[in-house]
Amino acid sequence: MKIENYVLGAALALFAGCHTVVPQTSNLIADKGEAKEHAANTIPAYRLAADRGFGFRAEIGLTKSGKILTYAQDVDQRARLEDVLELVRGNRRTILEIKGGAAIVPVLKAALSDNASATPDRLYIASPNPDVCKALRDVMSEYPVLWRTESENPDEILGVLADTGAAGVDLKFGENGEKLIAAVRQAGYAVNAWNVSDYETAVCALSAGADTVSVDGAQAIFDTYREQRRGSGGFGESYSAPRDPAARKV
Repeated sequence: MKIENYVLGAALALFAGCHTVVPQTSNLIADKGEAKEHAANTIPAYRLAADRGFGFRAEIGLTKSGKILTYAQDVDQRARLEDVLELVRGNRRTILEIKGGAAIVPVLKAALSDNASATPDRLYIASPNPDVCKALRDVMSEYPVLWRTESENPDEILGVLADTGAAGVDLKFGENGEKLIAAVRQAGYAVNAWNVSDYETAVCALSAGADTVSVDGAQAIFDTYREQRRGSGGFGESYSAPRDPAARKV
């Protein structure tokens, strides 16, 4: 099926009044942990997200000495992957985003195989590098791999996904985000949306079909949902998200 048909189907779905999906602890991923309250990519930020019931996104890289650490701004606060994995819990998705090349892949495979919490149903492994995505699929095919991208070209996105064998896309949510998400989902791939910092944008991305959204301030967005739910008499799904891109903060 041509991509034009994917986009047309997505557009028709959006204007047909699709079911509104609201933020929950199961579909919100705290970007770099709860980084509004603790330094980004540190254990305190990840732990706060996990304690509140959210998954989180951790940026990781391979050191010259062969260790996997997080990308905290303060070198002294960079965390070992083993400590990060201890915070992977329950039915929430955690994203491990790889910074750098494919040399990390065998080290990552060994680390995950030694950790009982790091199961494929709890993790996404993401990279902006298609070659790393391919290496992950070749060596760690049991784990879902996401290609991280800012592309707004659906042909490019679907082409890279097909070429790399990735399970889905880690997609920057911009002006055309809803149509892109719907097109990718209709093609059978998973979607995590990022560049989300407010409740309305989270609802737009989720309602378009995103499986999860990486957000700045997961607790604040979830609290907005609960306030909206109380205001609607307990039916949080009864109101609609704004569809006008100008009404969103992206």
